[in-house]
Amino acid sequence: MSGIFNSLVNNWPAVFIAGSCETHLVGSGAFQELDQVTLAKPYTKLSAKPNDVSQIGKLIRTAFNTAVAGKPGPVYLDFPADYIQAQVDPKDVHILPKFVRTYCTPSADNLADAAAALLTAKAPLIIIGKGAALSRTEDSIAELVDILKCPFLPTPMGKGVVSDHHELNCSAARSMALESADVILVLGARLNWILHFGKKFSKSAKIIHADIDPTEINKNVDIDIPLVAEAGDGGAQRANRLYGETARKNRAKHAASRDEARVNGPADVVPRRVQCAETADSA
Repeated sequence: MSGIFNSLVNNWPAVFIAGSCETHLVGSGAFQELDQVTLAKPYTKLSAKPNDVSQIGKLIRTAFNTAVAGKPGPVYLDFPADYIQAQVDPKDVHILPKFVRTYCTPSADNLADAAAALLTAKAPLIIIGKGAALSRTEDSIAELVDILKCPFLPTPMGKGVVSDHHELNCSAARSMALESADVILVLGARLNWILHFGKKFSKSAKIIHADIDPTEINKNVDIDIPLVAEAGDGGAQRANRLYGETARKNRAKHAASRDEARVNGPADVVPRRVQCAETADSA
């Protein structure tokens, strides 16, 4: 159950398959007779057991579709022991059609408002969260950072979407970045304790929140521009069309202050980097 719950709270797509007692022994006190389907239901997107051996193939396809569709999460399947050991005629085994993932798209007006806000901001900030990592749109997000010349702050689960060595990584000036940004684009990050529930954001900052889960938007912080979508979809292309020299010049002064804070702030020490260096020295 701990694995299922961790998948739920972290939005990890996962399919858990377990066994249970033979169907004819239910109610007799058999081994693994516990109703695990009901037990897992509150913590999964789908918790199910086939009613017949012939339903197994369709149920497995449904499980994987459900796990990755929309907001990712866990699915639990329970297979009785007699179903697992049953034999079927190969003629009755059908190849299931290829799964095609669907995506949600935010409104054109909200996209335009978000692009305009980012392009006119003097001190923008992009927060890269776990949802950005799960969306596997690293190239698009890195391109967005480069086109906008915008500093970014990765959360612990968002590290690596854009290289930690990138010159616009402002982790070393985290507090200043959060407090001084006038436009903040949150990409697939929850505004929970990791981001101080949004309390460190400037009161006058305009907040853009992109997340595949609409229930995460306006949680703890009032969002000015909501984008219900995969974290990195199409951002670079929109920015590339609109970005100009005006926004670039507006940010020069703030960039200088940010760089000074980075130099005078905490040292650029990451445990993984220290471990790699020690390993290289001992090799």
